[in-house]
Amino acid sequence: MAEREAPIGGTSDVDGVTRAVIAASRVLVAVSARSLSEIEESVTLAQFRMLVVLSTRGTTKLVALADLLHVAPSTAMRMVDRLIAAGLADR
Repeated sequence: MAEREAPIGGTSDVDGVTRAVIAASRVLVAVSARSLSEIEESVTLAQFRMLVVLSTRGTTKLVALADLLHVAPSTAMRMVDRLIAAGLADR
């Protein structure tokens, strides 16, 4: 009887990739938690998400920002106003 070879990209590869993705996501959660702990009293989680989007995309129109955050444009406007008042964003 012929011996079967393990397929390229077999289960062990999938398990390794899965472990790597989980480890990376834990690191990202830890970095986010550390960042939030430093500004916890002045910025909400939603505002932090907005800051992350703004830092990665730069200048963004309000409607596009609202779409990216899955909020109404009026909600995004209030969030921007609060961030501007806190000195964390500008128009």
